[in-house]
Amino acid sequence: TAVFTAASLNWYATGMELNPTLWLISSLRRWGLSKEARMNCKLIYADMFDASQTTTHKSLREANCVMIFGVAPLMPQIAELIQSNCQPRSFVMAYRFRVPLMNLNECRRDKVGKEDVAGRIVSVASGEESTVEGVQSTGINGRLIYEEEEMRIYELTDGNKSHL
Repeated sequence: TAVFTAASLNWYATGMELNPTLWLISSLRRWGLSKEARMNCKLIYADMFDASQTTTHKSLREANCVMIFGVAPLMPQIAELIQSNCQPRSFVMAYRFRVPLMNLNECRRDKVGKEDVAGRIVSVASGEESTVEGVQSTGINGRLIYEEEEMRIYELTDGNKSHL
């Protein structure tokens, strides 16, 4: 739906799907779009983590905005893929699960004793932090700019790696 909405707004949008059934359903739904929207979007059946998928990495390098529908265990791996391929000042929209951030100060939660995405426990009352053992502190070099319900938008900062 995000790819179709972007294409309908005259953006060029590419969707990647690993699940063949979901890819087929989305491909069929694409035909319900206007001709212009269909020309603006493409759906790729691919594994975004497969290094041989040059289309995936090229699409990420050229994107101004990336929408993620991932699952919690894959978010660190997705963050690494974004960090190594997307350009600074690109936007990352994530539904439901948080994208790990390198800058830990940007990803704190307001709740006392809650765990942030880097696995740190933040106590707002005392300002003390402690690291949860065994959690990686890798992520994207960016900042959280929007958070409403289960939708989050991050902006990648200039410290992002570029392969162009």
